[in-house]
Amino acid sequence: MYAGITLILNPRRLIDSESSYLGTFVADEKSLMELSDQFTTIMREAGLPESLDDWQLSRCDLCVNVQTGRNRVARELNAALHKGRMPKKYKRALYTDQKSSAKELKKKNRHYLRYKTDSVTIVVYDKKFQMTEEGLHVDYDHCSNGILRAELQVERSFIRSFAKKHGIDKDDTAELLKALSGHSEELLLRYIRQIDPPGMHYKPEVLKAEIERLDVTAVTKEYMFDLAEQARRCRTLDKAIAKTAQNFDLSQKSVRILMESFEKNNISPIPLRQSYFRDSLPSLSVILKTLAEDGCTILEV
Repeated sequence: MYAGITLILNPRRLIDSESSYLGTFVADEKSLMELSDQFTTIMREAGLPESLDDWQLSRCDLCVNVQTGRNRVARELNAALHKGRMPKKYKRALYTDQKSSAKELKKKNRHYLRYKTDSVTIVVYDKKFQMTEEGLHVDYDHCSNGILRAELQVERSFIRSFAKKHGIDKDDTAELLKALSGHSEELLLRYIRQIDPPGMHYKPEVLKAEIERLDVTAVTKEYMFDLAEQARRCRTLDKAIAKTAQNFDLSQKSVRILMESFEKNNISPIPLRQSYFRDSLPSLSVILKTLAEDGCTILEV
């Protein structure tokens, strides 16, 4: 920001205006050099401060595109996420657009999930739906049918805390971009896990069978069966948990232990829809964790 001016930059598009909207920017040494050079060229032409470090970083969007190959996979992950948990101190922010009718907004919000605080916003949405709606150009022949986009939008207060923690000058914009990009996998996974319990999603009957064969106490199994059923009926997992807690008069500690029982056994209490074409599907947090740990870009689900 300079003299009341705020710049909103898409690094990939700044470096190459012909690049696709699908891609993400990796802030390695080469890319940062290209970004810095192109930024300087444009700012010089505009008569504004030329160096990246002359401008303060007030927000940075860390993101990943999960290309699923099939639209139904992306849509099912999206549906499961909409049933996920809302972290404490966060608020759900709906997609708004004065040009859209109530019916159109309802449709868009089925493809868009956003939880926010003053310093952090977690966003997951159907990327191809967004590009189609906004008329953005994309070469559909070179991308999959389903693309789920996960974003962690960090604001100024988060960036300053991050800079202090990692010993970076808050005014060293280039170094901050590099460090945030270097920690993007870790940060994205940490925050996505807050809204998406890790584990495998199953169709309702398969989920019951998976719980049935667990080596846990009969009481724990009863609680797990009930939560799975409530999660099928309720719109969100938070409401399902509240219902199960009410049914069995569970304390907060008991609820925490119940959720740990699901996680330890790699099971998500959120079921797949009956119409889904397979019996199981890893949660988004599991997919991101596996990709990060294996250092790969392709995962068979």
